[in-house]
Amino acid sequence: MKKYDFEKAKQLIIENADNLESASLGMHEDWFWTAEEVWENGKFTQELNNETMIGGINGSRWATPAIKLSFKDGTEKMIECSDGENTETKPSFLLLGALSQPVQDNITPLTE
Repeated sequence: MKKYDFEKAKQLIIENADNLESASLGMHEDWFWTAEEVWENGKFTQELNNETMIGGINGSRWATPAIKLSFKDGTEKMIECSDGENTETKPSFLLLGALSQPVQDNITPLTE
């Protein structure tokens, strides 16, 4: 199971704080159902630690934990933000995409 890397999330937010509008965490392949804002208006809106649940979960067997950085200039970056430990594969019923595919088609692609 891949879990959120909250230390990486905090580091990315702090490094970009001067130009950042907001930051959210969620599962990239199912963003609409799992994402939550964690930083806005120059401060964290959630404490990010090993007990933090984002969208009611702390990881996924098939989806990729990600952070979306929304910048003041209107650009966005979506970066994988997981502990990297995943030995499981995506269930076969999801091989063609997320259950919310029309919404998912408009999600910022992962970078880095």
